[in-house]
Amino acid sequence: MKYYSSYKDSEIEWIGEIPSHWTTTRLKYVVQIVMGQSIGREKCNFDKIGVPFLQGCAEFGTKNPHPIKYSQNLPKMCDTGAILLSVRAPVGRLNVADQVYGIGRGLCAIVPSPKRLSSKFTRYLFEVVQEGLQQESTGSTYDAVSVSDIEVQPCAFPPKSEQKLIEKYLEIKTCHIDDLVNKIERKIELLKEQRSSLISHCVTKGLDTNVEVKDSGVEWIGEIPNSWKVCRLNFSLEHIVKKGLPSADDVKISPEYVESYTGRVMNYHSHYGTMGTIFQKGDTLLNKLRVYLSKFVFCQLDGFSMGEMIVLRPRKYLPKYQYYLLTNARIIDYFNSLSQGVKMPRPPVYEMLNSYCPVPPFSQQKQISDYLDHETLKIDRMVDIEAKRVELLREYRRCLISSVVTGKIDVRDEVYQ
Repeated sequence: MKYYSSYKDSEIEWIGEIPSHWTTTRLKYVVQIVMGQSIGREKCNFDKIGVPFLQGCAEFGTKNPHPIKYSQNLPKMCDTGAILLSVRAPVGRLNVADQVYGIGRGLCAIVPSPKRLSSKFTRYLFEVVQEGLQQESTGSTYDAVSVSDIEVQPCAFPPKSEQKLIEKYLEIKTCHIDDLVNKIERKIELLKEQRSSLISHCVTKGLDTNVEVKDSGVEWIGEIPNSWKVCRLNFSLEHIVKKGLPSADDVKISPEYVESYTGRVMNYHSHYGTMGTIFQKGDTLLNKLRVYLSKFVFCQLDGFSMGEMIVLRPRKYLPKYQYYLLTNARIIDYFNSLSQGVKMPRPPVYEMLNSYCPVPPFSQQKQISDYLDHETLKIDRMVDIEAKRVELLREYRRCLISSVVTGKIDVRDEVYQ
């Protein structure tokens, strides 16, 4: 990569020097900002009647939104091609409107001045501007930025003819990076599916592929080895309900800090200040709210379960086998089928505990849990390696866009005109 022949001070701290022929200004002089406005639930429908409505960035895709709500009564709308910017946490997320949308108060629409900025260049420009917006985020309940916060943000840009060259270059480069990321993420999904299938097979079929089997009489289980039994969960484990008030130093685990599928705890000191259910080493924590998210924890310490995570203590199971049994995809699907409620779906605990599950001999439980410890660790390590690759590619993408859009490198000769 080469540099421009001469530079000047942009007088914008986070940009630094820019090419001498570039212009600096504030966003309000080069874009039109349309702030969204919310509508009542009664005005929304899921039947695709009217115009698609976006309350915030929840329906954002990789490039364009995937709307689920529609309305015939929308006070604020944006046209095709507008840049959609999230103004509430997470502040700064971007998408491009591929059709007309109604926008709620979690979004604003950015329309560049045709005389000053090209549409695609503006999209890349806002990937850099969003870093400044994130620093401007305010609010005690949630982070947010206002129209004035956006309008006063400084920016720098070249003549439109040069913008066209920059956007062509970045489109080629970012598409290549995005394709690589998509392939790696697909590999990660396949690894996770492999992990899930392995657990489900082992906890319901065992490790011996030549063993004689019998019908378990339970649809989600199917056939099990002849030496295994089937028993209701409420006879095989204990639902712990004893409460206590944690001290400042106690371990407190809540579902928002638990990684789906892997059970990794990202914060052992949850912000909850209420009573919690007391758990001990060897227990399994099961998050019953939106059970399909598969948030389970194998407890390696004593502590308190906060929020909607129930505590299950083994009776006829070895602790680790119980954990793997409860995290297998088949029983999660079954628990999910018991869920009640639309907004906050959760299965009744008594119905979950009334479910039939396989009970292998202790010797086989030990073999299965040891085998799964070893095999899932290998898969988790592979997932971590691939996730790191995704992280590095995304960081490279961000740095590349920033370097090009702020004029740190000259790509004009990299594009065939």
